[in-house]
Amino acid sequence: TGIDISDEQITGTLKALGFGVDYNNGNYTVKVPSWRATKDVTIKADIIEEITRIYGYDNFEITTTNSPLKPVPNDYARLEEAEIVEILEAYMNGSTPMTCPHGRPVIVRVTKTELQKLFKRIE
Repeated sequence: TGIDISDEQITGTLKALGFGVDYNNGNYTVKVPSWRATKDVTIKADIIEEITRIYGYDNFEITTTNSPLKPVPNDYARLEEAEIVEILEAYMNGSTPMTCPHGRPVIVRVTKTELQKLFKRIE
């Protein structure tokens, strides 16, 4: 965000909101209070939102970026109508293709264990 909130202010804000906070060598370990863990604080961004909410959104300096915007290159070949019909018919017949004609996946299977690892619920 470009705002400068002191470590003491961050720690004090989180503790005042009932979070457990351990700050060590520039890293925070935050324990979410049980009454909030399954409701509105589930990811890191939620904790950052709590800090900025208490800091005050009106305290943010509004600036505009000077970065040039460039269009995303689109070098994909468009599907012909016959290819589209073939894909839709396969889907309707229950034999959903795993990739599009260009080879990109259209369905990705993710197990519960893989999701839990992604969200660091398990090792």
